[in-house]
Amino acid sequence: MRISCAECGAQYEVEATAIPDEGREVQCSACGHKWLQHAHVETLDYDKPLPVKRPPADFRTVLREEAEREAAERRREGLPPSPPPAPPPHTSRRSVFIRGFVLALLPLAVLAALYLGAPWLEREVPSLADPLDRYVAGVDGLRLWLDGKLAPFQSR
Repeated sequence: MRISCAECGAQYEVEATAIPDEGREVQCSACGHKWLQHAHVETLDYDKPLPVKRPPADFRTVLREEAEREAAERRREGLPPSPPPAPPPHTSRRSVFIRGFVLALLPLAVLAALYLGAPWLEREVPSLADPLDRYVAGVDGLRLWLDGKLAPFQSR
């Protein structure tokens, strides 16, 4: 028979005869938790599939019935009826694409503005000179690397 600790989940295999019908106090050797273990514990037959409750063919019927029950309950309690749900905002696929595209380009625009405005920022905020110099040098390095990779494809 397999028993398990409710506190830590440790599992133990014990002889069924070690637990009498009236139960026995056992202690988890992993965490020290004590409990009364009964001999007859309901077990599931894992080979037998559980019955599946099928939803109704038209789920809208269930939703309507639930809305009617709620409305009747509200009337019984003297509450005003709940307002109808607001329709979802209409968004076309094009507007969603444009919004995503702009949000993807926004960080790039900020980084480009930081690169182009680095000389001005260094003059206005001298404490940013060192990080901005490193950022500009990194971007210049990436530009040179990209130029080297694209050079074979350029016609001169």
